[in-house]
Amino acid sequence: MSNESQTFSSWQEALQYCVSLHEQGRIAEAEEGYAQIVRAQPGNVEAMRLRGLALAQIGRVEEGVPLLEEARRLAPGHPLVHLHLGYALKLLERNAEAAKSFRAAAMLAPKDPFPRINLAAVLIDLRQFSEAILAAQAAVALVPALPEAQHNLGFAYLEQGAAEAAMAPLEAAVRLQPHFPEAWMHLGRARADLGRLEDAANAYLECLRQDPNHTGAAVNLANVWLRRGLSDEAIDLYRQVTARHPERWEARLSLASALAGEDRTDEALALLEGFIPPEHQRHAVLLQRIAFLIQGGRRDDAQTLLAGVRQQDLAYWSARFALDEDPDVRAETATHVAAWWREEGHAPFADRVRAAFLLADYYHQQKLYGEAFDHLAAGHALLRQAEPYNAEVWEQEMEEEFAQFEALQNLGPPFGPDERMPVFIVGMPRSGTSMLEQILDSHGMVHGAGELPDIPRMAAHLRLQALDAGHLATLAAEHLQRLRRLAPGSLLVTDKMPHNFQHLGLISTLFPGARIIYCKRNARDNCLSIFQQRFVARHAYAHDLRDLGSHYRAHERIVRRWQERISTPILTANYEEMVGDLEGQVRRLLAFLDLPYEPACLDFHENPRKVRTASRAQVAQPLYSSSVARWKPYAEYLAPLFAALEND
Repeated sequence: MSNESQTFSSWQEALQYCVSLHEQGRIAEAEEGYAQIVRAQPGNVEAMRLRGLALAQIGRVEEGVPLLEEARRLAPGHPLVHLHLGYALKLLERNAEAAKSFRAAAMLAPKDPFPRINLAAVLIDLRQFSEAILAAQAAVALVPALPEAQHNLGFAYLEQGAAEAAMAPLEAAVRLQPHFPEAWMHLGRARADLGRLEDAANAYLECLRQDPNHTGAAVNLANVWLRRGLSDEAIDLYRQVTARHPERWEARLSLASALAGEDRTDEALALLEGFIPPEHQRHAVLLQRIAFLIQGGRRDDAQTLLAGVRQQDLAYWSARFALDEDPDVRAETATHVAAWWREEGHAPFADRVRAAFLLADYYHQQKLYGEAFDHLAAGHALLRQAEPYNAEVWEQEMEEEFAQFEALQNLGPPFGPDERMPVFIVGMPRSGTSMLEQILDSHGMVHGAGELPDIPRMAAHLRLQALDAGHLATLAAEHLQRLRRLAPGSLLVTDKMPHNFQHLGLISTLFPGARIIYCKRNARDNCLSIFQQRFVARHAYAHDLRDLGSHYRAHERIVRRWQERISTPILTANYEEMVGDLEGQVRRLLAFLDLPYEPACLDFHENPRKVRTASRAQVAQPLYSSSVARWKPYAEYLAPLFAALEND
């Protein structure tokens, strides 16, 4: 063999030269050389194998596979032939065949980790996660310092739903090889599944720093921002990904879901109009459109679309349950969902959570409280795996909040103008915050802005910054400008982010003219109502009755501490007193805000304003007393909650 500048004394020498080209990354040149050798020596297995590998690497996989299969026939005991054939078959998505080749390579080379690394990867694609974990564990046992082996082990655990087990190998992968975008991406997913949202965001950002075009990391980063309440930032990032990669259906669907979460269902539906997702996702996207139509009040359109759905899976039955309030239809739907629940033990996590809460809702309506509680407990047990709660970490964060307030006090007087526009409605979720805001929004001088993320965002920002009086004044002024833009004609604007009770010191410092309304409800009713909801993130304390009761009492202690420290007026609004004397309590509320009485506040349920929280159904009807003493039918199941509430 010879080329323009080389003459070789033997085909073996020529082969070595081609291998050197291959190792230098000059793969196309190496392939041409391998081809000459194969033509001259049709039985040369090494040249045949290496040419097949090179063809696969330069994108001519279908030409390479027959060469590799012939090499396997000629040399069935050659481990690299099986390894490279598996690699080529994986590129063609012939994963089951690829797995056989990798297994053969592993048997022939028991001390080589790479067949097992590749076997783990292809088994993940085949969704055979237990087998993938075993293959990856074998690779790690052979060479613990190999980042690819650690990554595939962590990835297999992650895909199996075992985020906690995935953490150690994924952290090892990025420690061993810091420039490993895919490992950073999967580490972000594991952290997000464990509720470590800030750490997850940092992992995704590192992945994007290393690979700015990694759309999966960008979409997941936006998902984390959305869970943290940064909806504007999340929507902007989804839009960027969708604009750059219009074919990425998951980015488009995530953007649509985020818009729907902001009650912008028309925009969400417009994104999906004319959009043709991959075949395996068309059913899911169709049902998502139905969900958006239901949310937007277009129930007839949703019914029409649902009538054309033939695949009667969990998403179908969930949509039907939401659409049809006929008792017989709901009973039939619950029967199907219950059957699905019994049979689909290994179904995706999100589906099992959805089914658990749907069945709990149905059984509650039927007054079958034992069955309802069993499904609530099952749903929260699943969520606890993905959203673990650490009371010590949360309480430490609160101590830091109090310490930050002391530091703010040392800087001087309050930094914002004595502006009375902001009204902060705080308390535990399900304590009446949505109803109270709806009452106030029914007043002609008040605008209800919903749950604004601004205060938690400011608190997080200030924890990372040196405290500066000028910067604080700017933060206050910018927030007040935003409120004016939201409601240019209103005297007062409410922010009903319930957990702002954590940040009352910051609120008092930045907005000295503000008013704070603290919503209270019977502790047992409040906690049960929280337990009956499937909140999206930020409520990990809700997944265990003991944690829930302890968190409730801790929130009371925090509010008391703030009441002792700040001068901003705080009015406690008691839910049971509102139920018993709505007009008297509304008059008291308006007097606290220096507002004239308006009878429209009593008819808050007729207010056309859209409510985005879990209480949207309640505020659309007159005040009722059935939520008082709601805990009693569940008393026999709530002993851990009661014990935690009494242990104050």
